[in-house]
Amino acid sequence: TITTVKAPEIQKTPESNETNDTVSKSVGLVKEIEKQSNSAIDKSTHSKTEFIETSPPLSSVGFYSTWNNLANATDTEKIKFLNTMKSKDYPNIFKHSLEPSVFVYFLHLLRRVKESGHDSDDIGKHLYGLSRVPRVSALVMFLSSADKSSLQDLVNFALQKSAILKSKHKQSIQNMLK
Repeated sequence: TITTVKAPEIQKTPESNETNDTVSKSVGLVKEIEKQSNSAIDKSTHSKTEFIETSPPLSSVGFYSTWNNLANATDTEKIKFLNTMKSKDYPNIFKHSLEPSVFVYFLHLLRRVKESGHDSDDIGKHLYGLSRVPRVSALVMFLSSADKSSLQDLVNFALQKSAILKSKHKQSIQNMLK
């Protein structure tokens, strides 16, 4: 004879925020770990700008991972992240993988930084770093005329105002425009 065993009913506890389709059958320590895991996932998906990298990324994958998490961040938070990188880091991080849309976004961000009256040395440092990225000339070549004009304006500003740029750095920045 076959005996049918009915599974115990799972009731939603008042402190649980689980819906019927995600009710866990786990008990004890496993259930506690699931709660902690779900809480961490909820925090990371709802607030992408809580964590800002304090050390420079080591690769383009690391850069893009953090950059994408900053999608809803303020300009100040984004420039804070960029400031973790030194000029010498740019070619090592991006090699041949600087996406044109990110390059254009950098230009727009640096323009807004300039317009807000922030430190011209930051702009110079980032332009010099970008100038050292392989094939940046190809990225510049395909910029819209408005973006080329914006880049020209940023370059002129950095060359005139930045106190930290050495003459070879200034030449590298100018070469971006050629």
